[in-house]
Amino acid sequence: SDLGGCHTLRSSSRPLSPQALPAAMAATLRRSLRPLLLAGVVVVGLLSGSRAFLVPTPRTLPSQVQLLPRRSASPLLGRAAGTADGGAAKKQGLEIGGQKTEALVSAFVAGTTVFLVCALSEALKGRIGAPLWAPPLGSVSLIFTMDAVAAAREGKVLSAGQILDKAVKTGSAVAGACCLAVLITQLFGASPLGRALAVGGSYLWMVFCPFASVFAPTAAFCALYVDQAIAGGPIGKLMYTYAITPCFTGTALTLIISRLLVGIIARPLRKLRNA
Repeated sequence: SDLGGCHTLRSSSRPLSPQALPAAMAATLRRSLRPLLLAGVVVVGLLSGSRAFLVPTPRTLPSQVQLLPRRSASPLLGRAAGTADGGAAKKQGLEIGGQKTEALVSAFVAGTTVFLVCALSEALKGRIGAPLWAPPLGSVSLIFTMDAVAAAREGKVLSAGQILDKAVKTGSAVAGACCLAVLITQLFGASPLGRALAVGGSYLWMVFCPFASVFAPTAAFCALYVDQAIAGGPIGKLMYTYAITPCFTGTALTLIISRLLVGIIARPLRKLRNA
């Protein structure tokens, strides 16, 4: 096993009796406290450092409101005349570049985010006993990066508190669904039926959980765990630790790093475009 010394209670390819589930979950929770604390320190540090680089959302001053042109006799014509010029000017001042520039920024940020998460995974593997990286985080990085670039284009940049709230909701969706996938695998064994139940259960979790949001890559995390359990791979031996890291921690780090990088890059690109 290449999990940095992470030991498991039992191979997840064999069903676990319902009587043994509480003891197994308690033992896994005790082993997961250290990676969870280290992940919290990293997340708080990134959020604290991101405040200096986030682009502030433009605000409309009272004097600017008074300078708007009056509406004409037709309400539709007046609304168009009053908002078309101001909206176009605001959008032109917030753009970071054309379509090609945004594509290059998105590719660079997504790739850099994956590299940084993988580097942290290698650096902390010996301390936390589990990886921070999992293959579904590649698509997660692209989703968060495109969302961040689109928000920067419109001038809608989230604050540190809003980023943390989004990280908690998406991370909870992934972590809770993966806990359910581990439980299904322990009860029914690692099989194609278990994979199907894990993917379907992940959507039900995201819909009915009050502190989670619907996040499509969650199904990929669940399917990956069942596939690894079938093949006897290292991720399949993590059991409930898999839900904490890489699922929750990796998703949260990917969101924070991608937002931070886009915030850093958007400022100079916007200045160059408006120069």
